[in-house]
Amino acid sequence: MIVPNILSDFQVKFLKYFELDPMKYERAGGVAFEDLPEIMRAYSRKVPFENLNIIDKTYEEITKKHLTEKIIDRREGGLCYQQNTFFYMFLEECKNLDCWLVRANVKINSSYTAFNGHVIIILQNNGTKYIVDNGFGQFLALQPVPITESTDGDSATIVESKAGKFRAYKKDAGILGDYWLERIQPLDSTTAAYSFSLKKVGLPEVNETQQIIINDPEGEFNKVPLYTILQEDGYVTLTKDSFTHTDKNWKKTKETFDSSKFNQVLFEKFKLVKNIKC
Repeated sequence: MIVPNILSDFQVKFLKYFELDPMKYERAGGVAFEDLPEIMRAYSRKVPFENLNIIDKTYEEITKKHLTEKIIDRREGGLCYQQNTFFYMFLEECKNLDCWLVRANVKINSSYTAFNGHVIIILQNNGTKYIVDNGFGQFLALQPVPITESTDGDSATIVESKAGKFRAYKKDAGILGDYWLERIQPLDSTTAAYSFSLKKVGLPEVNETQQIIINDPEGEFNKVPLYTILQEDGYVTLTKDSFTHTDKNWKKTKETFDSSKFNQVLFEKFKLVKNIKC
């Protein structure tokens, strides 16, 4: 039996990199909504949330070619606008999926970060809109989060992952957006959320977000290195002078080192060669 080529060359390369079998999806007629949790988990275990190209000033214009080279060919990661844009580029070639990019405004604990500093994916399936977000640092739902068209957060559907419980619903925040995603009942003390609208954006806005992050005078992503990635039993996070393992119960084990050894630790832990000045 000859299976037609439903997936593009880019999609095949994408799936193989994340150790997923392209033929499985070919035989099924393409990638379906129900496949997304598996693909999101595979993606998050292999693509770190990191800002090293901002710290060493090797960032480039966001394009499909650049992101493919960065994430697949060089085995690097990125921040939200890189990770979610790359994942969107895969999804938009799926004939069965209706999705688009939007910008959001993140609130960690009591403070908002830079305006329009977050990029996420909105996906519509059977009349319901969902958030697909692989670029929220350690706070990953690892599955689409349904958006409830109600202002009553208690009526919103809750999805759960190792990172906590997530829900999304209508909430007027003025220019910050008219929808709200929040992480509720966290095992640690961090509250994480963001406001967003459903307004579609493209690569010009994504590149604008990159410049916002690069030039944010109050931001941390343009000042100190960060490298964090999902593992089977939790997360690991590397900063300029510490390496922390956070287990599935959010218990942390931390090692510290002199910041002059950052590049050495980066290579020892992740086999990544960089020349970051801390």
